[in-house]
Amino acid sequence: MGWIQDLFGLESPAVTESASTTSEVESLSWEVERLSERLASLQAEDVGWQRIAENYAALASRETLGSNAELCRIMSVVNPLMKRAKLIRQGYIFGQGVEVSVREIDGVDLAEIVSGFMDDESNRDAVFGPQARNRIEGNLFDDGNVFVAHYTNPLTGRVQVRPIPFPEVREIVTDPGDRYTPRFYKRTWTADGTERTAYYPALSYQPQSRVRRIDGHEVRWDAPVYHLAVNPVGEGASWGIGDGFAAIPWARAYKEFLEDWALLMKALARIAWILKDKNGKAQHMRAVAKDAADGQAGGFGYTGSGELEAPSKSGATLDAESGRPLAALVASAVGVTVTILTADPGTTGARAVAETLDQPMRLEMQARQAVHAEFYKASVGYALEQAAIAPRGPLRGRMIRDGDRLSVEFAGGERPTVDASFPDLEQVDVATLMGAVSTADELDLLPPLTKLRLVADALKLKDVADLIDEVTDNDGNFIPPSTQVGAAAGNAAANLLRQGGDPAEVL
Repeated sequence: MGWIQDLFGLESPAVTESASTTSEVESLSWEVERLSERLASLQAEDVGWQRIAENYAALASRETLGSNAELCRIMSVVNPLMKRAKLIRQGYIFGQGVEVSVREIDGVDLAEIVSGFMDDESNRDAVFGPQARNRIEGNLFDDGNVFVAHYTNPLTGRVQVRPIPFPEVREIVTDPGDRYTPRFYKRTWTADGTERTAYYPALSYQPQSRVRRIDGHEVRWDAPVYHLAVNPVGEGASWGIGDGFAAIPWARAYKEFLEDWALLMKALARIAWILKDKNGKAQHMRAVAKDAADGQAGGFGYTGSGELEAPSKSGATLDAESGRPLAALVASAVGVTVTILTADPGTTGARAVAETLDQPMRLEMQARQAVHAEFYKASVGYALEQAAIAPRGPLRGRMIRDGDRLSVEFAGGERPTVDASFPDLEQVDVATLMGAVSTADELDLLPPLTKLRLVADALKLKDVADLIDEVTDNDGNFIPPSTQVGAAAGNAAANLLRQGGDPAEVL
């Protein structure tokens, strides 16, 4: 049978089935191998993502945040780029100051309470003064967190503000049903050689029923805390991380690059000319090495009798500009341009470019100013509330409770409105600003005091509040300076007439 099948090209069913099975096995084996490789690749990616997730979880822990903040504080002192980045941010955010005002309410002198609170010497030294403002912004750059306690006298309503160091705040206790709402801040510190622990309520947490202790530790209801946090991390974004943290590795890399470049330039400067020996003795080479190590800049290497030539300059270009991308990463991390950070427009830059505050940078600085503005509003608003709530406080109002929040209403159902404003970061010439104010005056759409504030901002006048006091009466109504001068002249003429003089001498 076999030779007949061979003659006619026929195959037995068993052979055909065996060949088909072998082909399928090979195909499936190849597919299994391909899928195995793909699975291994996916597993490798999963490991990478798992490590990233683990690193983020570790980064968001309180212990890691503390060590990172300490490192950032050190780098802000010893690293030139980090130090300048910190000063630049402080300058842009608070360099032109900040104005805090409160909308007047008939029959209630809120401005005097605000002025007394913010101008209090201890409060200025701790929070509201120029040095204190820069210190707080510097702490946000290093730590990412600032805690301000409001120590309150329950009898008089006087409020004194004091920052709590970041290392002392160990835990943030949030609402059990809302991780984004802080309730208490756990503080641990050492006083008189004894470790102490206390819980401080959040500034906006004023429940009707107040616990006296948590886990056996005192609750300081007389010192609620406002928490400023930037670059939030962790569950609920409770903690912040400093602006400078992301720049640390690149600032260190740029510093090391410049150190290596300076060392290389110093080494190259030791040899200005080379005397080559055509015979090339080994001892001569050793002598050159010794002379290069012991010699001064501008010397020459000698290898024996031969020809004099300059050292070869072929190969990679050695210049400090090669490290500019590292500086650019530092600038990107801290939110400023590289030209401003390095105080150098670069070989392809221009002075106008170096002095220009681009829109992304301006918006970032304005966003940070808004963070500080919210703090000023909350802090001053709390001081006004306590001045009305305290039995011997200078204000009188009606307490309004809304859940765990307590506020105050004055006559007519009005509540105090606090505003904090920063001068515009964009440079506009005075003529343009005054032209806009003049146009607004011609349209007669703005009240006089608003126009006065606009003119004061355009001319960058200081003590605007004192200026407003000079042109308003006891009821806060605007009195034009020309009217005041005319009234003063009329009074002087009348007095002179009563004394037998000539009123024309005055008029």
